[in-house]
Order: sequence, then structure tokens, then C-alpha cells
Amino acid sequence: MIKSQWPTLLRHNPRLRMGAVLGLLLAVGIAFSLSGVSLVRAATATISAQPISAPLPETDPFSPLWDRSPQAVVPMSAQQMWQPGGGGTTPEVRVRALHNGKRIAFLLNWTDDTRNDYVKDVSSDAAAIELPFDAHNLPYQCMGMSGNRVNIWQWKAALQQVAQDTGQANNGVRNLTSNGMGKAVETPGVVPTGDAVWRDGQWYLVFARAVSAGDSGSAPLLVGSPTNAAFAIWNGAKGETRAMKSVSTWMPVEIAEVGAAGATNYLVLGVSILAAVGAVALAWRLIPR
Repeated sequence: MIKSQWPTLLRHNPRLRMGAVLGLLLAVGIAFSLSGVSLVRAATATISAQPISAPLPETDPFSPLWDRSPQAVVPMSAQQMWQPGGGGTTPEVRVRALHNGKRIAFLLNWTDDTRNDYVKDVSSDAAAIELPFDAHNLPYQCMGMSGNRVNIWQWKAALQQVAQDTGQANNGVRNLTSNGMGKAVETPGVVPTGDAVWRDGQWYLVFARAVSAGDSGSAPLLVGSPTNAAFAIWNGAKGETRAMKSVSTWMPVEIAEVGAAGATNYLVLGVSILAAVGAVALAWRLIPR
């Protein structure tokens, strides 16, 4: 009998309607928090490397673990500062990042209608991530500057194919340093890896490397220390190679400490509960019966 009266009570009692709506919103917030879904997402294109306790999905771009990291949409434009210019047809790259305290991985996803993983009559599809040696003194994002180098991890679909056919390590990913346009050189350092899959007109590429303070050939990547990253994409079918590419500007990268996301969620949850209780009390006083 009481259950059947609820629709009538809600329809005729504004206070109960307000309480029901606020209770529903609070329940949704609690469910998200307990399920580990972050209640806070950056409004900018900040790349947030979220901590996990499991091995990183370095060879699986479709692992559900990637959903624990917010996707950053990074806009790109054609590189025009160095000849041959005029290349670059990829408008954006979508980036997620994870770490487990020992290794860090970046998932890059972009649209490419064709898979070009050989060098014959067309160029190879390719991508790169660029990291600063000094995150507090950023150089020009296109290949660094004199006296202010950058670290570049470069992947090529053709090199990955050759590496897989011949059993080479790291899928042919190159670790480069550069202090200016046209001055990138292969450099020993903390070895990055890369593994890519092309599916339904999309490339999914996972770059990974050990978390470390870096060295003369590797940029630092440390938990709790923010840095920046820039990206480059080459579409082989469009004849893009060398300086003909799409590039981004520097994007902030946060490498979250273990427990940071959970602490933020509980803080937001606590504030939400207080706000909901306050709203119900205010509504109870102001809304007529």
C-alpha cells in the first residue's frame, strides 16, 4: 500500500521530489567512486598518467585498463617551419597514459585510412613522442634548441614489421635526442618500446619505458613530477616523411602518485555529500509542502 502511494506523494510533495533527485545524484556519485571511476576530469588536454597495481598493457591497446586514464585529445597541425613543409594531414591524436611505479606507457590513437607498414612505393606510417630534458625550461617543441635538447621516441610501421619478421627487440623503436631542426641523432639511453595495431582505419600505438630520472640520452619520467610531451604523426599514404608531418605543441603531463586518484575521489565524494545534505535542508525550509 505504501509502495503504491510513492508516485502520488512525489507528484504532490515538492520537498520529496527534491530529496529524491538529490538522493539519486548522490547515489550515482557513490557508485562511481566505489567503482574506481574518477569523478574529476581535466577540462584541458592534460595527459594524466594514472597509477595501477597491475602490469602495464604494453602490447594490448584494447585492454580495459586504459579506461582508467582520461583521454586527452591533442590537436595537431601541418609542420611548416622546416623544409619540405606543407605535410601533415592528421588533425588530432588521442592520448592516454598509465604507470605502475616501475614503468610508464602512453597509448596514442589516430585516424589513418590505410595501413602503410612497408617502404616500397609509399612512405611508412610513423609516430613520435617528444619529451623535454628540463620540464621547467621548455625548448621549441619542434626538435628542441641549441643548448636545450629533447628526447624523441620514434616508431615506424615499416620498422615494426621488419622487427617482427626478424625477431628484433623493441619493434624498431628509436631513441633519439635533438637540439634543433634536422639535428636528431640516435642516442643510447633508457630504452623505449613500441607496439602498434592498425584496425578499422585507426592506428593504436603503445609507447612504454621504465620510470627513471633519465640520463644523457633519456628525458626524466618520475612519479609525482609533472613534465610535458609533444607529438608527431606521419601518414605514409600521403607521402609524408621526414619534416613533412603533423605536429602538436607541448602538452602538460601529470604522472599521478599512487592513491592520488582515490584521495581526490573521496574528497569530491565528501564535498558532494555535504552539498547534498545542505541542499536538502535548504529545500525543506524554502519549498512549500
